[in-house]
Amino acid sequence: MFVEMYTEDMNKFHLFTGHHCVLRERLIPKIDAHLKNNEVPETMYLAKMLVQLFFGVLPYELVLRIWDALFLDGPGVIMAASILIFKINRKTILSLESNELLEFLTVMGEAVKIDHDKFMQDLMLMVDELSKENILLPTETKAPNTYQLFQDFKASHEDNLQIGIIQGLPKKPPKILKKKSSGYQTSETVPDLIHNLPLNYGSLERDGAVAVS
Repeated sequence: MFVEMYTEDMNKFHLFTGHHCVLRERLIPKIDAHLKNNEVPETMYLAKMLVQLFFGVLPYELVLRIWDALFLDGPGVIMAASILIFKINRKTILSLESNELLEFLTVMGEAVKIDHDKFMQDLMLMVDELSKENILLPTETKAPNTYQLFQDFKASHEDNLQIGIIQGLPKKPPKILKKKSSGYQTSETVPDLIHNLPLNYGSLERDGAVAVS
């Protein structure tokens, strides 16, 4: 999800920065107006939040807890945290101007004492609320349905078997007959054996097994 944060054009960084500004204007309008009036460039302070994932912005122990939530609940955690940290520092932000404001924004997570447990509780509440409103992430980055991904992969795999994408693969998987002293017996685990078969099914004859159409 975050790979494009570190590409040359930093596509995801700009996408997430834009969405942060949308959330900021909607959820903390006074802070948003104050930052705009002081012409504070978002990229100057959001880089540490979005690219460094709050490392150097918040206390180390709290950063690790945010990363745990990130791995569990996805990148929406980072978006929500980027708003929550502004809400926590609301009074200080509104009292500062220009260069002092920009300097504070780069270290605001360490400038005040933060209750780590309360921060994480408020963070997960915000993630839930923004998810319900369907505004947690930019449209282009909404997480896919994991079950649907599995079904799509399964369907694609089955299609590959039927159309014979692998060289020499017949339209239907061959029956696997295991040779026994009393004759041949059809294997009960044909799908499990497919990946062990050679590319050319037409001449399969090894390990006491043969393929028949």
